[in-house]
Amino acid sequence: MGASIDREREFAVSQKSEAFCVDVRDDCFLINGQRLEVPSVISEFETVLGKARGVKFEMSSRDLELMKFLMNEDGSGRTNYAWDELGMMGYTNNGTTVKTFGVVFKKPRVITDATPDFLFGGKFTVNGADWYDFISGGVDRGTSRHARVGKLALCAAYLDCDRDNELECPKDNFSGIEISL
Repeated sequence: MGASIDREREFAVSQKSEAFCVDVRDDCFLINGQRLEVPSVISEFETVLGKARGVKFEMSSRDLELMKFLMNEDGSGRTNYAWDELGMMGYTNNGTTVKTFGVVFKKPRVITDATPDFLFGGKFTVNGADWYDFISGGVDRGTSRHARVGKLALCAAYLDCDRDNELECPKDNFSGIEISL
């Protein structure tokens, strides 16, 4: 683990990310028209987004055994990546294969060493349409809303988990969205 995390800091929208468009399709997603898939190796993401900052996680032997049992993966090289200046992140279990990719729209409820330094300010769409219209029809799971796009799963995290009306959640009450299998 690196330096101490400032959980009270403010997050600004990355001006650099405003030029980016992430579009989730049924079998892949496009970043500024360049095709990426999950899972993919980190080098494919870095070709499109630039060098990422990696944060390696230490796991207990019990957690490693559970990961091996549930996911048939070692987990000893678990590393999360952040593209700080873009407000984007990727998660791996082995340090090289990105299984989940996401963007951060607002300051998240939980801030870790792997949280990007800035917020994503670009465009995020699902099959060319605004992501919010799509995720609004998804399943509410208490702390997030989930929906499927072809083989991909989208998970949009709520800023406020104690909402009065679970059926309606304003667009500005989501901290970010993740794409995974």
